[in-house]
Amino acid sequence: MRKENDIIKRGLGYMRVRRYIILLSIIMITFEIFAASSLAAPLGDANGNGVLDLGDAIYILQTLSGLRQPPLTPYILATVLSLADDGKNLGWLQEVDVYTDSTQTMPITDAAVTINGNTLAFDTAQNRYTGTAAIAAGAAVNLSVTIGGTTFTATGTQYTTFPIITAPAPAATWQAARANTITWTAGAPTAGAMYLLGLIDSTGQIVYPAVADVGGGPLEVSTSSTSYAIPANSVPAGNYQVLMGIGAAGISNNTDGIPIANTAVGSGLWIGALATLVPITIQ
Repeated sequence: MRKENDIIKRGLGYMRVRRYIILLSIIMITFEIFAASSLAAPLGDANGNGVLDLGDAIYILQTLSGLRQPPLTPYILATVLSLADDGKNLGWLQEVDVYTDSTQTMPITDAAVTINGNTLAFDTAQNRYTGTAAIAAGAAVNLSVTIGGTTFTATGTQYTTFPIITAPAPAATWQAARANTITWTAGAPTAGAMYLLGLIDSTGQIVYPAVADVGGGPLEVSTSSTSYAIPANSVPAGNYQVLMGIGAAGISNNTDGIPIANTAVGSGLWIGALATLVPITIQ
């Protein structure tokens, strides 16, 4: 009986070894197919060790089988503005969108989001984190987004010189049927920057330019200019405020921002500095 048990044990051990050999063979064959296929480019260095090797194939198999959770690569869009007159904030100086991916269909609502240590609250109406922290000219801008124990960061610098609106004067009246010009002093630095222009209503919503024109943000104007004429009949009669500032190129439609490491492609941080708002009336 003991001899039979030994034979059975040896047989079971052989079967285990055989299964391991078969599994290893499958992994190696999978890797060869993976490395030579079109999957290698988009999946690339799956385990993050800097090379495309057998470990990537094992990592992918473990992920597909549920033995390993895929890495978290959220889609983060962070816009950080400062206003020259901190007593007249817009209610949306800092806005951070955090989604599971770039389709922007599933917001992550339980992230811990801070700008320079100031916590941004999640706005359920807008599905984004918002804040109004004061950030001085030339100060560092530090973004931190923590999701489930993983922290994503990006750092930039606020503009050193905020533009000043020189026309129109506060409480000026514009004629809707005429072109109306905005002028301003230069901001700095101008490398990689654009001037930002728009009109906002009493709720802080941009009414010029139209959402369809720039994706919902202010108009971007070259830093080679310090004036801009709003075309006639662009805005209906009403009371508005002139919005003007300097910001990173692409801030209006969230393109080419400061990269946020280990996040989905297209994520970024954009920084801008706004002049004191100027109230006007359009008739």
